[in-house]
Amino acid sequence: MITTDKIYIDQIKLLNKSIPRGQLLNMVIALAFALVMLIQSSKSVVISWLALLYFVSFVRHLLHKYYFPPAFDKPITANTGYHYALASTMAGAVWGSAIFFFKPQTLGEMLPIALTLGGVMAGGISVLSYLKESYAGFALPIAITLATGFFTMGQQTATVLGWMIVIFIIACLYFSRSFNKVLTETLRLRHRNDDLLLELRKEKEMAEQANMAKSRFLAAASHDLRQPLHSLSLLFEAIKDADSSELRDSLYPKVEMSIDALSSLFNALLDISKLDAGVVETRLEHFNLQDMVKATLREYESEADRKQLALRLHCGECVVHSDRIFLERIIRNLLGNAIRYTDAGGVLVSCRMRSKHVMFQVWDTGIGIAESEISAVFGEFYQLHNIHRDRNQGLGLGLSIVQRLCKLLDHPLQLRSKPGSGSVVTILIPRGDAQLVKKDRRPAQPMPWDLNGLRVLVIDDDADVLAATSVLLSNWGCQVIAAVSSSDALDKISSAAEKPDVVLSDLRLPGNQNGIQALDSIRSKLGTAVPAILITGDTRPARIHLAQQSGYKVLHKPLKPAQLRTAIHQVLSSQNPVTG
Repeated sequence: MITTDKIYIDQIKLLNKSIPRGQLLNMVIALAFALVMLIQSSKSVVISWLALLYFVSFVRHLLHKYYFPPAFDKPITANTGYHYALASTMAGAVWGSAIFFFKPQTLGEMLPIALTLGGVMAGGISVLSYLKESYAGFALPIAITLATGFFTMGQQTATVLGWMIVIFIIACLYFSRSFNKVLTETLRLRHRNDDLLLELRKEKEMAEQANMAKSRFLAAASHDLRQPLHSLSLLFEAIKDADSSELRDSLYPKVEMSIDALSSLFNALLDISKLDAGVVETRLEHFNLQDMVKATLREYESEADRKQLALRLHCGECVVHSDRIFLERIIRNLLGNAIRYTDAGGVLVSCRMRSKHVMFQVWDTGIGIAESEISAVFGEFYQLHNIHRDRNQGLGLGLSIVQRLCKLLDHPLQLRSKPGSGSVVTILIPRGDAQLVKKDRRPAQPMPWDLNGLRVLVIDDDADVLAATSVLLSNWGCQVIAAVSSSDALDKISSAAEKPDVVLSDLRLPGNQNGIQALDSIRSKLGTAVPAILITGDTRPARIHLAQQSGYKVLHKPLKPAQLRTAIHQVLSSQNPVTG
């Protein structure tokens, strides 16, 4: 089995590089040793031993160069170390065989053999200790034969020398192990540093990609914001210069369309920020998916007819367990996207039962998406074939929201597409229990909408927003107390004859206090939990999370008058204002 142990792989590579150097040194030492042994042994014996050692060295050279990994990039396996150890044992056995070839009978004859073999054992530490088994396989046969040679002499001095050889080999093995331990730790630190550098490089690349994505995001958002603002600016001047009420009346719908375009963009950005902030909570329930899909399809029938597209549904009775509102948002975004990018053919919505899921799919015969761009289409403001940012082709946020909502709901999402052939989006929705479907959905009771005489404290550091809010509330018959800061609000309620009935505060205020702290201070000052609403234009996830966790009713700019009016009635009708 091929190993993935980086340290072990490095040890094998280092050992493979060091062995040729060690072999060359051994051959030189062996030649010098053979010349010395000619003094006390026959020429034929010396040549035979030397030939055997050179032959084994040649075989080892061939093995390491052409057979053993990492020669020719052969994969290193868990058994590679044993192959190296076996080859080293073979070399050590040849060195140890000198005792049997030369058959020393006296200590004088044993001395050159013992010095040479001892030196070879000591020298092998630096060459073979990259792998402990390799050095042990080399040194032990030498030590065993040398110690045996001393012990078989039967002399007291020889016996002592034999035990010294035993102690010497133990010391050599210890130093080999220490060398290996230091090497292993060095390799471990090197790989740790390499991993850290790789991680830093990846983080740097991710940061650069995020920075590029942010730049593209800001460029697209800036363009999409400027267009309706530019339109509003021109329409405003046209209304001022209009010389007839009919002309002004014809321009008002266009103003409303520009405002709606701005609101759509801000609301989409707000949805993404809420999902990224993790403040969105799901409300799972059992409901009939067919009813929801049919109702949603009816909304797109006129648009499909306008483009002469066939809009079909294959969906039987099926109950799912999901968040009704979020799933409807997902289906609406997918349908709108499919129709927008389909010019001929049609769109098919299907629901098929699986063992534990309902497979919901949206098929289209549109322009399709290249495989390399499939992951990119889920990014913010990413649009195919819309380099001029035509708002009629959407904002490029629909699929980004779909992906986030599917992740929140834990509904697996898949997109398959082929350029020129269309796309299919698949979502797996958990099956529900038909017996748990709530069939009695009574409409909410209408609230009284009269705000005449209501005392409203408004806190906002933006003079234009403060003035516009005050005018709107006054037109509704409210008594408005306007303040630009928390301290200004506290001063005005201290001097006011009556306490405010409700407080509206912006989240971002001047000084060291935000809107949450301002509302807390006002409640403390009044000694009662006066109904309050927190209004924010922030889309940063951290700020959204802060507002949602405050316990106050939260509204997000830009606001439509009806939204503000509804929110005021909600907090007035509830003793404990809730986050909305």
